[in-house]
Amino acid sequence: MRSRSTIFLFLLSSALFIVLYVILSLNNRMPYEDYNFFSLLKTEGPIDVMLKMYNEFCARWSAYTVGFYFAQLYQNRFLLPLFHSITILVLFSSLYFLIKKLFTIYFPNRVNG
Repeated sequence: MRSRSTIFLFLLSSALFIVLYVILSLNNRMPYEDYNFFSLLKTEGPIDVMLKMYNEFCARWSAYTVGFYFAQLYQNRFLLPLFHSITILVLFSSLYFLIKKLFTIYFPNRVNG
């Protein structure tokens, strides 16, 4: 049986992690490549920018493709914190469902559905 202090410390550390994560996401900035991408997007067409990014930087061209869809939203100050909140929510929920699925596969009699 868990003691109250253990549960309290777990909840406190979880809350502090979430607060730290939100504070850091509020101060997050885009990297140089994103600024370069958006400046090229204003002067050249999207196809030319994608070809240039693919031929020169190659590693992040799929991220730039997604960036086209969110280009107008980057002017909003709250896009990055919202993005990070959704990202961590998807991460925790996917880990939860993965662990739950693994337990139902390997320990089918011990897990309540």
